[in-house]
Amino acid sequence: MMRALTRTEIDREMVTYVDEHGNTLLHYVAWNFALAQSWALAKKCEDTTDSTNSWHALIKDVITAGAFLDVLSNTNETALNVLIRAVSARYYPESSKFMSAASKILQLWLTGLQELGIDLASYGAEEKHSWLMFNHVYGMDHFLVADIIGFSYGVRPEDWHLWCSEPTDVFVGEFWEMLESLECRNELELQIPGSWIEGS
Repeated sequence: MMRALTRTEIDREMVTYVDEHGNTLLHYVAWNFALAQSWALAKKCEDTTDSTNSWHALIKDVITAGAFLDVLSNTNETALNVLIRAVSARYYPESSKFMSAASKILQLWLTGLQELGIDLASYGAEEKHSWLMFNHVYGMDHFLVADIIGFSYGVRPEDWHLWCSEPTDVFVGEFWEMLESLECRNELELQIPGSWIEGS
């Protein structure tokens, strides 16, 4: 990878180089793009246009040189997986800020790809397949501060949305089972909150 950094132009050899973890230059660009944008969001930088444009130019150079968006690392991660994981690394353990930042950074990433003429609907379909494969094998929740359960996509960046579950979702079933067991023992009468109480 160091050899790639000493050149002035990005060429096919650079973008097809794979390190010992199966990562390509695009994986590293996605990681650092996400960290730079996360930093700007955390510092509440008012105008990041120049920085974002510089990153979009780099992404364009890498993709134009022949990088494939859907290339998988040894852990079955695409550049998009790496991007989301990098945002998670930046916001760990602040899961409440993670989803907002991840959504904004995803929009910036997709805007750059759209400017290159990438069909975002096709890209989304390919990424969805890779995401499911990665999540099935490794469990994305092991790598993120929030449990992203999937995403929706479309032809525009605004059509893309990350979906996550709340950390407390696992306790919902327990809660209702507890209430139902109390109701069965006649220790509790379940009512809809705010409903009319008979005899009042």
